Amino acid sequence: MFEKGALEYDSNRTPTLTLTRSGAQAPETVAVEPGDGYSREYDYFISCLQHRQAPQRITPASARQSIEIALAEAQSMTSRKKICL
Repeated sequence: MFEKGALEYDSNRTPTLTLTRSGAQAPETVAVEPGDGYSREYDYFISCLQHRQAPQRITPASARQSIEIALAEAQSMTSRKKICL
């Protein structure tokens, strides 16, 4: 348990997301929009294109960084060595 509580996500359970606050007897349900994260990101990006707006949540720089981290994880797993970014 962290300082103020803990979030737990389980896609095989309903509710999928719960919050247990420090000292609480039972977890609270956290509302989650329908669908999955991938489809919501896709819908957001399409909306940005349709409205001719630059993405604010999913920037090319953050996407590049995510790919760089994932590739470093794969390299570390294969080489069994620490990869510094």
